[in-house]
Amino acid sequence: MAATVFEHSTSAILITDPAGYIVQANEAFTRVSGYEVAQVLDQLQGMLTVEAEQETRLRHILRQLNGQGTWEGEIRLKRRNGEHYPAWVGITAVLDDEGDLASYVCFFSDISERKASEDRIHRLAYYGALTHLPNRTLFQDRLHSALQHAERQQAWVVLMFLDLDRFKPINDSLGHAAGDRMLQEMATRLLACVSVDDTVARMGGDEFTLLLEPDETREAALSRAIHVAERILTSLITPFVLEGREFFVTASIGIALSPQDGKELSQLMKNADTAMYHAKERGKNNFQFYQADMNATALERLELESDLRHALEQKEFTLFYQPQFSGDGKRLTGAEALLRWRHPRRGLVPPNDFIPVLEELGLVVEVGDWVLAEACRQLKHWHQERVRVPKVSVNISARQFSDGQLGKRIAHILEQTGLSPACLELELTESILMREVNEAMQILDGLKNLGLSIAVDDFGTGYSSLNYLKQFPIDVLKIDRTFVDGLPSGEQDAQIARAIIAMAHSLNLSVIAEGVETHEQLEFLREHDCDEVQGYLFGRPMPPAQFEAQFSNDALFMLD
Repeated sequence: MAATVFEHSTSAILITDPAGYIVQANEAFTRVSGYEVAQVLDQLQGMLTVEAEQETRLRHILRQLNGQGTWEGEIRLKRRNGEHYPAWVGITAVLDDEGDLASYVCFFSDISERKASEDRIHRLAYYGALTHLPNRTLFQDRLHSALQHAERQQAWVVLMFLDLDRFKPINDSLGHAAGDRMLQEMATRLLACVSVDDTVARMGGDEFTLLLEPDETREAALSRAIHVAERILTSLITPFVLEGREFFVTASIGIALSPQDGKELSQLMKNADTAMYHAKERGKNNFQFYQADMNATALERLELESDLRHALEQKEFTLFYQPQFSGDGKRLTGAEALLRWRHPRRGLVPPNDFIPVLEELGLVVEVGDWVLAEACRQLKHWHQERVRVPKVSVNISARQFSDGQLGKRIAHILEQTGLSPACLELELTESILMREVNEAMQILDGLKNLGLSIAVDDFGTGYSSLNYLKQFPIDVLKIDRTFVDGLPSGEQDAQIARAIIAMAHSLNLSVIAEGVETHEQLEFLREHDCDEVQGYLFGRPMPPAQFEAQFSNDALFMLD
């Protein structure tokens, strides 16, 4: 029976003498190892093991065999062709009738396929399929281990949170396949910025985390963190090439150090995340170390986000209107609608404090459509009340402009309010138009077909060329206030203003100067045939009732 089992077993079987020399092997041994039985007889069993494991592993196995008579476990073996493979091995010491060691019987099987399956399962569980970086679960496990080690060794741990700036517009415009390629390339660049002992992980979306190897001193940890953060920002100077075009993205990086910023995993991660959002608020494309007062700022930001999500349904948004006048300052030509938020506790919140947050929360299209509808409704009401406001100007965000539905929504709003399309002017910045020129031209053509007027806002601060201005179906250029501030004494501002007016008129475009605050500025612009003006000289942005009271009766506006 024993002989039958020996010969027909699917497991490889070796029998050795007490000294470890092979005295017998079965056919399964030949299939697994590649050795013929005759080739291993009278050879030491150690010839089958990987050399690196012979010393320590075999000594451990022998100790257990001497003590317990059996050993079982995983060990790496070596085939005749030199290939290493994982095997599951069981060894039993056989005693003779006198109780002395007679031989060892060794059973083993190749577990390469099982190990490969386990590795695949492990990678699926702990690594991202897209970037092949550790996922959140594995990263937190490594961070937990690093914090425990650092506490024992009194070392310093560096945790970095990184979020790509402007990834979503690229992902939305080019599609997820292109976005995925960018994330894969980003993973490669991050790995090139750290050492092999550091961990780079993708937490989800366009957010990555980095765990640097612990340093002995705070100074060393700070130095290393700065070095890595600067390398990352520098690596992003090189554009990403997607679908044959170059795209530039930047990153906002938050850094927290343990133990000073937290000894517990959750606290350290929260603080690094807070620092990252602080970097975004500082203008993006930078890194910030966590500071204790950031938590108060972060809490305020969370409250602001929560309140913003309900502001539209709670009817907390309102529009203020700033008058626009003819170039001589005497005739009301229109009004620019400007969004304001009347917060129930904070009062009137400045636009710069909440409009960027609207964009980040993805609410800017919904709120922007409300602005369009409310401005059109208000102007129609003024016309019905004989308030002579020829047109209303509304600012359009980049996301509104490029989402593909702007024309349809405006047509619906005009139909609902009954306002003539000629009374609505859309203001777009240069950067919006130049982001994707061909697409912008198509969208503008569709808007012009509705009968709207198109103005380029903040002209002179962007990078549009005269060639593109000639091609875009636009009607108005708005001279940015930065060039009006220095008028009339600032020679450079004066030259720029004169050039913009002359260029616009050569293209049959009207010009409106914003930020006019003094009589001298108005006189300069009038002398150089600026078509319209806007600024505090004529009135600050004001609620509709105040605007109506101030401009309902007088066709002419007399400056004090």
